[in-house]
Amino acid sequence: MRNPGYARQLLRTRELYRHLKRAGLTDVRQRTVLIEHHAPLTPAAQDYYKAACAQLARQAMKLDPHSAWRPFADPAGPAHPLDDPDGYISEGNVLALGTVPRPLTPTEPAVQATTRSP
Repeated sequence: MRNPGYARQLLRTRELYRHLKRAGLTDVRQRTVLIEHHAPLTPAAQDYYKAACAQLARQAMKLDPHSAWRPFADPAGPAHPLDDPDGYISEGNVLALGTVPRPLTPTEPAVQATTRSP
């Protein structure tokens, strides 16, 4: 199986709601939460976001070698935008929740839909 790439994986989040509904969950809801980081980033945030941005930059530069993503391509680069004193990065995280339906017990009657003919 081919790895779809980081950017493509990010796009799956908009489908979470539908996947849960199709799987039979009830009371499905979805929410997007914005996470923002302002300079100076913690070392852990620097490592994570520089690696993630480098992956996105490589994909963008395949389409346009002069892409505005170029400064993000080298996580250790001397002019990396996340090292700037005014550096900022944000991301949206999607949380989708649903309830697994309770199975019927042997003593509970199954509910059947009935229709009447006029």
